[in-house]
Amino acid sequence: RKNAKMLKTRKARQEALCGPVRDMPKDLTLLHRMGYSRVRFSGHFNHSEEFHVVQRRRSDNQPKDHPSFEEQLESIYGKFLNLFGKGKEQTEKADLLGVQIVTPFTCDDGQKILVNRGWVPEKSKEAKTRALGQVTDRVTLVG
Repeated sequence: RKNAKMLKTRKARQEALCGPVRDMPKDLTLLHRMGYSRVRFSGHFNHSEEFHVVQRRRSDNQPKDHPSFEEQLESIYGKFLNLFGKGKEQTEKADLLGVQIVTPFTCDDGQKILVNRGWVPEKSKEAKTRALGQVTDRVTLVG
């Protein structure tokens, strides 16, 4: 049963990604009716209110032989570096750990939402190290 439900959810998400982009509803309580649809919204990032979500480690309910987050990331990162001729010896554990950047966003109509801006290495978590990402102009996002 669980697998069937998971497959149905995955299919709904994939279909929604191929569907039309909708405007963000004025009443956010209607979002649940949109399912996995992509939405468009315009406004400004509130960079002064940005916060970080640290990466989680393997949870206790995963199989014991399941690789930890760090092991998975190290494997992926090592393969990526090998594409560019850099060996694993040049990677540092510090480069493999990082945070998710979440920035509040004020829509043109005044509604506020949180936008996951993505993962950055620990050494780049401070906004001053990511000047290009500190967009101050009005932007339109689709997500």
